[in-house]
Amino acid sequence: MDIFKERLTEALQARHMRPAELARRTGLSKARISQYVNGKFVPKPEALLDIAEVLGVSELWLLGKTDDMTPAPSLTIPCPENLSP
Repeated sequence: MDIFKERLTEALQARHMRPAELARRTGLSKARISQYVNGKFVPKPEALLDIAEVLGVSELWLLGKTDDMTPAPSLTIPCPENLSP
């Protein structure tokens, strides 16, 4: 849990973002973000994805599973109506 806390704090500092701004941009409560920043909880997968997206980092990096903070490219699947005949 400590690695997530440390990396979340690092990403916030690197982006010059306060926890309240992260809460606003993710739609998570300020209290929930505070719990993450203070190391009381690690977010569930959906919240983790939202946090990583807003901060522009990899979910795996936030969790300490990799040292590469670069987010994975998004997988966009074209709708059939967008395909050329």
